[in-house]
Formats: sequence, C-alpha cells, structure tokens
Amino acid sequence: MSALGGERDRLIMNTVPRYFVSVVEKTLLLQASTPVFAVSRTGNPTPAAITITAELVSITGTVEFSVSAGAALAVDGKVATLRFVDMSVDVAFVQAKVKDAESGVEFLRSAVISKVFDGANGAAGADGATYYTWVKYGDSAAGSGLSDNPAGKDFIGLAYNKTTPVEGVSPADYTWSLIKGVDGVPGAPGADGKTTYTWIKYSDNPDGSGLYDVPTAATLYLGLATNKTTTIESGNKEDYVWSKFRGDQGVPGTAGAAAPTLYTWVKYADSATGASLSNDPTGKAWIGLAYNKLTPVESLSAGDYAWSLIRGADGVPGTDGANGLPGVKGADGQTFYTWIKYADVQDGAGMYDTPNANTLYLGLSTNRTSQAEGSNPADYVWSKFKGDQGVPGTAAPALYTWVKYADSAAGAGLTDNPAGKAFIGLAYNQTNAIEGTDPAQYSWSLIKGADGVIGPKGADGQSLYTWVKYADVADGTGLYDAPGPNTMYIGLSVNRPVQSESGNKEDYVWSKFKGDQGVAGTTGPQGQRGTKTVVTGGYSTWSDASAAAELAAAGFGAPINRDVVTLYGPIVSAPTFTMTKFFDNGSWLPMGTHIDGGLLVTGTVAAAAMSVDRLSALSANLGNVNAGDMYGVSIRGGSFADVNWPATGGGFYLGPDVFRMGSYPTGKYFEVYPSGDLRAPGFSIINGSAVFGGELSGATGSFSGNLSAASGTLGTITAGYLRNAANTTYVDLNATGNQTFLYAGAGKIRLTADGSGEFARAIISEPNVVRKGVKPISVGWRDNTMPFTDYIDTGETFSELWYDAPSATYIGNATLAGGLAESGGLSGYVETTIVVGGGLYTSAQTPVGQRIYLRVTWTPGDGTGRINPAAIAWKLVKV
Repeated sequence: MSALGGERDRLIMNTVPRYFVSVVEKTLLLQASTPVFAVSRTGNPTPAAITITAELVSITGTVEFSVSAGAALAVDGKVATLRFVDMSVDVAFVQAKVKDAESGVEFLRSAVISKVFDGANGAAGADGATYYTWVKYGDSAAGSGLSDNPAGKDFIGLAYNKTTPVEGVSPADYTWSLIKGVDGVPGAPGADGKTTYTWIKYSDNPDGSGLYDVPTAATLYLGLATNKTTTIESGNKEDYVWSKFRGDQGVPGTAGAAAPTLYTWVKYADSATGASLSNDPTGKAWIGLAYNKLTPVESLSAGDYAWSLIRGADGVPGTDGANGLPGVKGADGQTFYTWIKYADVQDGAGMYDTPNANTLYLGLSTNRTSQAEGSNPADYVWSKFKGDQGVPGTAAPALYTWVKYADSAAGAGLTDNPAGKAFIGLAYNQTNAIEGTDPAQYSWSLIKGADGVIGPKGADGQSLYTWVKYADVADGTGLYDAPGPNTMYIGLSVNRPVQSESGNKEDYVWSKFKGDQGVAGTTGPQGQRGTKTVVTGGYSTWSDASAAAELAAAGFGAPINRDVVTLYGPIVSAPTFTMTKFFDNGSWLPMGTHIDGGLLVTGTVAAAAMSVDRLSALSANLGNVNAGDMYGVSIRGGSFADVNWPATGGGFYLGPDVFRMGSYPTGKYFEVYPSGDLRAPGFSIINGSAVFGGELSGATGSFSGNLSAASGTLGTITAGYLRNAANTTYVDLNATGNQTFLYAGAGKIRLTADGSGEFARAIISEPNVVRKGVKPISVGWRDNTMPFTDYIDTGETFSELWYDAPSATYIGNATLAGGLAESGGLSGYVETTIVVGGGLYTSAQTPVGQRIYLRVTWTPGDGTGRINPAAIAWKLVKV
C-alpha cells in the first residue's frame, strides 16, 4: 500500500478524543462548521461566527458546552455558536459533555477554533525535506509474514520520518503493535438486527421535483435516502438528499500538462490471495479492488489487488438425522455495513457525508460491524471521486453504466427495482443511455448472502489504547494534549492497557509534527506576458492596425492571442460607436460574450454606451431609459399584472400590442392599438373614423364627412385637435414625426406620432444597496468628552469620466454595532458623510483615487458612563 504523508499526523490530532470511554453502539460526535476564522489585513473575519454541533448516537442526555478563557458561546440545545467578536484570544478550545442516562458513562468531545491572520508575504524560505510514514501488516510482533494487505493480519508496523516513499521490506524497520486481539466472551443475545436500505432517485431539478428511477442523458441530480427500513422507495422528494449527478460546464482553462486518466480494476477470486482470478463473480467468495491505475487494461496478478470477502464458505453437508426437540433461540447473526464518506483532499481530512460540486475524493470502509459510520479518515480507503482536468481532447462518445437487479446469477427476474432481489447486474461503458433488457449484457454479483453459521465462543479480549501527546522539542519535554501553531513534535504510545494517558515523555515515540523549512528554489525562466485589455476613445470605425497601435502605445508591444481591444467614439464623453475584438492567430475576431445574469451582483454593470441587438430581462429597475428604438418591450404600472385590465384599481400598460391607461372598472380609461385605433368610454377611433357617445360640447371649426354621436351625425373631423379647457390634456390627430400626439397630466404622459413617449415614474422598488458590511474598530474606552471619526473603504469606485457624463448619486448610513459599556454607558450621534479619494501622485496611495469612502463620526450625547465600541455596521446606497 502507498506510504502516508505527514498530513496523517494532523488528522490523528483532529480526530482522536481525550478521555473517551468506549461503549458499544454509543458515541458523541462534535463537528465545527469550520475550524478557523480567516482574518483579513483590515481585521474583517470570515465567517463572522462558527457553529459547533453535537450529535448523540444511541445516547440519552443533555449536552453541556464549555469554552476556554477569552471566548464566549451562545448555546441552543445541541448547537453552540462562537462569534468572532466574542473571541478575544487567538485559539479557543470548545468541549461538549454528556452523561448517558442509561449506562451512566460520561462522553467528552472537543474542537479547536483558531484565528488565522492574513499577514504580509514573508521571504522565500529554504526547501524542506519531505518525510514519510511506512505502514505494513504482519502475523507476529516480530513482523513475520510482512505484507501490504491487512487481511488476516494481527499486527501493524509503523516506521516514521522516512526520507523515501519506497517502503522497506525488513520487519526490523518497523515498530509493531497488536491490532486484533483474541475474541472476547460472547455477550448476551442482542435484539434482532434491523436490515436497512438505501433509496436512489434521479431528477432534472435541484429540489428533486419530478423525480424518477432510471437516469437519462439529460439527468442533472441524484437523490439518496439512507438507512431506510423498507425496500419500497418513497415518491416524496423531501425524503432524499439531492446532489449534482453531473457538474456544470466549466470555463475553458488554459492548456496544462496532460493529466492521467485513472482507473479502478475489479476482479473476483476463490481466496484472500486471489486464487483463480476471474472477471466473473459467479461462485467466487472474494472481490479484489485496485485503485487509481493509469491503464484500463486490468492486471492478471492477484498481488495488485486488495481482497475482501463477499461470501462465506459453505458448511460441510451433514447426514440427515431424526427431528430433535426445538432448541433454544440462537444468537443473532452479525450484519456487516459499508461506510461511505467524501472529502476534498486525498487523505480524507475534513470528510463529510454528502458530495457536492467540489468533491474530489470518495472513501470506502467495508465489512464494518457497526452501522454508525466512523469519523476517522484513516478507517477509509480513499480514491478519486472525479478525475483532474485534462487537456481538451477530441469529442468522445458519452458512456453510461447500466444497473439492473435480479433473482439469480443468470439475471432471472430482470428489473430496475432492488426490492426482494439478491443479485445486482452492472454493464460498463455503454454508448446508449437506454439500459438493455438482455441479462447477458450484465455482470452479476450477489448483494444479499445467507446468514453464516454461529462461531464458537472466543476468549476474553483485552481493550488496548493509543496515547497521543504533543511537544515543542524532539525529546517530548513539556508535553501537552492539544497542538498549537508552534507545535513541532507528536508522541504516540500504542497498545496501552489503560485509558488514562501517561505524563512521562519516555512512554512515547516522538516524531516531527511538521517538516523543516526547505531551501529556496531557483528562479524559473521568464514566461510570456499575460493577455491585456485596452479601451481607447476617439474612433468612429474599427481598424486592425489601430488596435495593434493602441496595444503598442499602452506599452504591451505586439498583440498575442487573447489580447482584447475596444475602440469607441468619436466623442469620448458621448460615444456613438463602440466595437470590441480579440486577437487570435494573426486575426482580430469579434468578441461574443454571454453573461449569465444569475452571476451578476446588483449595481455592478455600468456603461456610458451599450450597443445591443436585443436587451431582455425577467425584471429590471432601469431608472431613466433614453433609447432610439425599444422593440417588443412592455411597461406597466399601478394594478396591471399583465396586458389584461385589472379587476380592481387602475394604472397603465404599454406593450407591442396595445397601450392602456386608466381604470376600466370605474369607466375612466382609454386604450390605443398599433393599427391606430383608440377606444375610451364615449369616444373611439376605428379605421380612421371617430365615434362619440354622450354629449359633445364646446366644439368649433369646420367638419366634413361623418361625425357620429348619440344625438345625430356631425360629419368628419378635419384638422382634428381634442383638448380640455385648460389645455393640459390633448390629442392631436394630425401629428406627424416627433410631434406630440397625446399629452396628459401636465406632461407626465406624452406620446409622439413616431411611437416614442415619456412617462413620469414613481419609485416603488427597494433602495439599491450596492455595498454593505461590518467593520471592526478599536478606539478604546470613550466618555462623554471623547468623540471619534473612522473612514470606511466601501470598495465602490466612480468611473473615470463621471463628472462629464450622467452619474449615479450615493447615500451612506452607519451605526455602532456591538461593544462594551459600563456605568450606564452613553448614547450619541452617528454622522455619515460620503467622501471620494483624489489627489496627484505617481504610485499607489491611500485613499484610492475615485474610490468612495464613508467618513463616520460619533459625537457623545446623554450619559455619564463609558463605551468601548467593537464595530461599525454600514451600507452604501445608489440613487
């Protein structure tokens, strides 16, 4: 087996509990959402708070949390929360304790929470030596029968701090410890074991809606429901944990070195040494697995595989005897379990239960006698969950794995449902997503064997313990229990008959906890410059020569692949032309970009000019829109939900098919159609003819044709001009071009004959908060004579020419957020002012030019006590 690196020592530190009493089937688990607060150079933590969750496995009792000095916890049941502002020390130790009401045993678990500060980069250090830990298995304390395979072995050998990953073959190189004691006295018969099942469903949606049994080429999500007591799978999506069945298409990366394709080999055999090696599991009792192989051609050497028992041996047939008296109830058969975990690193550190889009490794632990999965990564065999990103290759066909279930090794009773089936069939590398119905297309394996014969009673077993300590010096002087940032050495003492750890450094074998600083490497050759982007005004047309000249003028030299140039103008402050192209193998090509709107942060897209063929959105707050042509746009306000008149209330709707305004239920409205038809109560224009209803008063002028009204025929209106007495609302039927056709509300509504228009707009949306945050401060204790001022960098920056072009206006607000008070505390006034960085300089300075800052001033008010503020909460709003 492969050697374990130094990371394994850190894993042991994080997972081995102190003073933990082992009780069968009972345990206390403690998991932190993250072990560190990442603190930026400005003092901002990520995250702001860490949750520590305790999980009771077969334990009845109340969890009690405690924390070391310099930190405070907020406890809610089995969850404790440690906020960054409540932690004044760099390292805090959180402990959970519970006393089992049934057994009286007290369980302890601890977690270490640290602050990691983002400091300045130090000088490159010397290269450190890499050390390895070798692991072997043997039949005796002298290492006889030395092997990489633990199957059937009673002893483990460890060799620490080796300078080569090639493991030695001499037993003397290793320190040997017993890992398998003699069998203990059988306990009293236990309760009947319960068989549990895993349900599997597929869906096209992340919440599992529309779930189904068989995946297709378009399937996106996988749902798992574990430890179910029935084989009948639920149809309720809420019963499953959903994760991606296939990842999203990533952004094409730069070409890297060719990554190897890794394979897992599977064979079957008659013994633990791989006798009668075969691809067919029929009649075989052992399965062999070989992980992370570089070739798909499976080895024919049994030594390349790790072997596990999948079927017990048949008993010797006995002669038929006379029926005897009914015997006493035998002990329950033993159920074995397979544990599954996932992790982001190869040694399983930080492992978890449900895979996500970033999961890289899968851990398997087979033939376990407990259903509760272990929390030690060393208990699992880790292999890649997904391969590394390789060099883009030619298009390959999609391959599928078919899965079926049956009643026999020949595939009888073929079905997709595992309920009641004893065999599973797998067909690999199929080019069709539709699964075949011929049993011969599948390789069949037994997934449910018969109960084995009860074994004889074993001798009493002895519980052995491993002690772990840490120290800052190589001989273990000043040893302690929990590692810190300066810990250099780890001490292990194995096969101890007592649980209580010794304080004598001589009882431990000491090895390095972290390697020495290595020698600095040589500087590599100068690489090609990175791609550049240049934006230049003063142009009315595109020119390849101009693009190359602008790159050279910017100091970047000749163009290289993926350089981007934008030419716009001719007037810089109000451009009417813009074009962007990228350089590719000697040619400038148009830049075509698709932006996923779900990836945009509110308020982050701004431009002096945008030239698009089509701009569409489900919803948008666009402010003032000036456009020469808006096609297929619908604008609505008031009670309108769509093109139809609302049942109550009123408002307006302007779309490609009709313009409606007013309140239809009250009879006060009008509507205009693209054909030129206009309808309103008592008045309409249909096919160029106006029709009035009711009374027409105050009419003057000449009429020809027909003017129809309820009281008679008035002829046809010529030079038509309809208005109210105050001339604040009118319709000019002779308007052409950009002349006003409809004018209402003293100019709040204005439509011209060429289809353009203007509407007054009411602000009905929430303020546009573009930046916000909480800034930690340290101003000390303040009384009623001590105001203070602090500056906050919002990260928002004005455009270069904001003073020549229309620009947004910003409003800032802030208040004190948390801290300490004494003697009744103080109230005060918080004044927030927008300030902008500016100056004349030739190198990077603070404040940054055009950057928006908040100047926050606190002035004391009432009170005679003191306060020590901890942070300022703030936000920046664009209006």
